[in-house]
Amino acid sequence: MKQSTFLRHPKFLLIWIIPLLILPTIFFIEGMIGKGAFVILIMGAYWVTDVIPHAITSLIPLVLFPFFGILSTEDTCHAYINDTLMIFMASLMAAIAVENSNLHNRISIKVLLLFGTSPKWLLLGFMMNTMFLSMWISNTATTALMLPIVDAVLVQLRHKARTNSDSSVRRVSIISSLDINPPEIRRRSRSGSAIVIEEDPEVDAKAFKTLRKALFLGICYAANIGGIGTLTGTGPNLVLYGVLNENMQGIPNQITFASWMLFNVPVMLLLGFLAWLFISIFYIQRALDSNEDNDKSRDRQITTLMRKKNQMMGRTTFQQWTVLILFVSLIISWFFRNPNFLRGWSPMMVDRNKGDFIKDATPAFLVVILFFMIPSKPYDMSSTSALLDWPIVQEKFPWNVFILVGGGFALAKGTQASGVSDWFSSQLMSMSSFPPIVLMLILCTIALVLTEISSNTATAMVLLPSIRDMAIGLGQSPVFYTLPTTLCCSFAFLLPIGSATNALVFEAGEMKILDMFIPGLVMKSLCLLILALMMNSWGYVVFGFHPVPSLKNSSIIIGT
Repeated sequence: MKQSTFLRHPKFLLIWIIPLLILPTIFFIEGMIGKGAFVILIMGAYWVTDVIPHAITSLIPLVLFPFFGILSTEDTCHAYINDTLMIFMASLMAAIAVENSNLHNRISIKVLLLFGTSPKWLLLGFMMNTMFLSMWISNTATTALMLPIVDAVLVQLRHKARTNSDSSVRRVSIISSLDINPPEIRRRSRSGSAIVIEEDPEVDAKAFKTLRKALFLGICYAANIGGIGTLTGTGPNLVLYGVLNENMQGIPNQITFASWMLFNVPVMLLLGFLAWLFISIFYIQRALDSNEDNDKSRDRQITTLMRKKNQMMGRTTFQQWTVLILFVSLIISWFFRNPNFLRGWSPMMVDRNKGDFIKDATPAFLVVILFFMIPSKPYDMSSTSALLDWPIVQEKFPWNVFILVGGGFALAKGTQASGVSDWFSSQLMSMSSFPPIVLMLILCTIALVLTEISSNTATAMVLLPSIRDMAIGLGQSPVFYTLPTTLCCSFAFLLPIGSATNALVFEAGEMKILDMFIPGLVMKSLCLLILALMMNSWGYVVFGFHPVPSLKNSSIIIGT
């Protein structure tokens, strides 16, 4: 008998099987908690299995919460658009302006020219560059930008050892606008990626393949770590900011753009240095011998390549200078809007008695509006366009991520209203006998595991509201538990499905699962250790808790 077409497509079977399997939750757990748990479980299952797009899954609360009587349609809709989402939208538009002006390419080449041509220092240059860009533009976009540059340099770093010329293997390169005179080669599409395969009569040595893997892993780690550097760097950061703005029972939100950077930039730099050290010792050191490290001819070739790329870009344009000035102005305005260590410009403009009247979305959209008002070529007003055009925004703006984050806020609001958050936090409070540092490590470990099988933003959405409520119930600072948990959501280093960054590197590097899994375990362990140390040392300076973050015995924010 011929199998049904419907049965031959398990994706569509899963779409309907998942709700049927989760449906008993409503009947076994009475009241709103069972209904809220049903929504959480069905969204989590859809996110993990990816049977429908993540953005569409994020719209489920708009249907189920009103049907179940958890939240009204109006209240659910309000959760999808709030000041945190508007900050996210503005930061994404600013990042698009940077990409549109090609400023990020110019910065990349300039930074690489500052570092030497030794493979170890090149790796450091690539990683520092990637981390910096990832603080401001998406991790995925940063990785996609850096891979072609890395691949062009790898051509110059090829191992000199050759085998029989009759042998033939494939050499992978990624061709982009940065490449100089791309060769005429046979192209092959691999799973839709921008990978180009060259038929090379010379066999890449094992050492060169190890070096290539090392550089690609360095880009992967740097992109994921760099996202924690700023409040707008990645989705989980904004989820935390939104969670700490609601249902805090009178406790002020300790997270501002300034306090976030004061704590997380040192963490980011420390983790980036350890990642570089780890890759240098266990990969590059094994890949290169002393003769290659002293290969002056190869070093001159790499330097020449970078300089030629720099020359091809020409002089810095008016558009690039203006975008850079506006972008830096935005960062400064965020940092000094209302920092806790001095009086910011926001309370100076509006009476402090009105509270936090001007928030980060206001200066963000001021800069975005200026992007659309200033011409890119003021000396040719008749034919020029603005620094940023709306068609470009429509083409490049990641609406799926925007909806995903909005769905997270709706889910958090619904779990609070249904009582699921209180129930889960009460379960977490059963571990209150553990020392705070041990409890924090348990929560971080849960996040490190979940983020490998679900998106980092989705993981933060599910965990953070309950952890916040648990901390308040214990009389301790929510930041002590929620901040490291949030950062751990970005540390998806083990699997290609952990993040889009991982998938890009896995695909471009033609890696095996173990190539990413084993070093990823080391990196996760290092991240967990550093977070524990920093929260119990530098966290005291920035947030005012140490080592037991009690709200009763310590100031909420240092200086208050």
